[in-house]
Amino acid sequence: MKKLYDINKDNIHDKLKDILDKYSSKELTNQEVQNLTNRDKNVKHYLSLLDKLKHSSASSQEQFLNSLIEFMGNSLSKESQDELHQILLIYLLTIASYIIDFFNTQHLKDKKRHIKNLKKLFIESTENVIKTYELQLLKTIEKVQKV
Repeated sequence: MKKLYDINKDNIHDKLKDILDKYSSKELTNQEVQNLTNRDKNVKHYLSLLDKLKHSSASSQEQFLNSLIEFMGNSLSKESQDELHQILLIYLLTIASYIIDFFNTQHLKDKKRHIKNLKKLFIESTENVIKTYELQLLKTIEKVQKV
């Protein structure tokens, strides 16, 4: 078995500090600030898509599912793939299976009422996800602009 040598910890600390000082910064670049602003524009885009869904007809299962598929397609096909896009992707993929299961339920009475309630619940919960992201994003932008 080989003998282990002592490491000069002071030397390692100094080298690591030099590397971190060289590549780190204390403030965001202009491009990074612009990226945050663009994310806020993306939030508005998602909210407008959700508003379109809110005002779409849901008088039948087919109409509701078509509107929902259009919303999901437009939301997930956006070029920008920021954090909100990733959050919505995971959220929509997860919730879609529950919605399909709902429509596969046998002997469901008063489907129109259930569709109306499901649409309302979907819109409220999706809006909550988007608004929570927007709130945190705006807090971050505010902090950055104060610096």
